[in-house]
Amino acid sequence: MSNALVVNFTLERDVKCIKCGAETAVLSSRPQDGNIRRRRECRKCKYRVFTIEVIEETKMVNEPPPPPPVPKRKSFKPRVVKPRLTDLDIDNMSDEELEQAIYDGRIG
Repeated sequence: MSNALVVNFTLERDVKCIKCGAETAVLSSRPQDGNIRRRRECRKCKYRVFTIEVIEETKMVNEPPPPPPVPKRKSFKPRVVKPRLTDLDIDNMSDEELEQAIYDGRIG
C-alpha cells in the first residue's frame, strides 16, 4: 500500500494527482474501518493511487442556541420617608435632637 494517501473527508471532490497535479477520477470506492477507501486514477498521466478518507464527527450546525440567562431580580428596598422640615417641631427640639436631624439630613 505504498500509493496510499490519507485525506480528511471534505466537500471538495477534486483530489489532485501527487505526480503531476492534475485532477483524478474515482475508479472504485468502498468502506473500510469506518472510513472510505477510494481507488483513483490521474486523468493526465494515468498514475493510480488509493485514498483513505477519514470521516470525522462534527457538531450539528442547526443546533438551537442556549437559552438566555435569567436576569436576577433586584431586591426591593423600601423607600425611607424622611419627615419634612414642616413636620419637625424645631422650636421644641433639644440641641442634641437638632444636631441629629441635621446629621441625618432631615434639616438642610
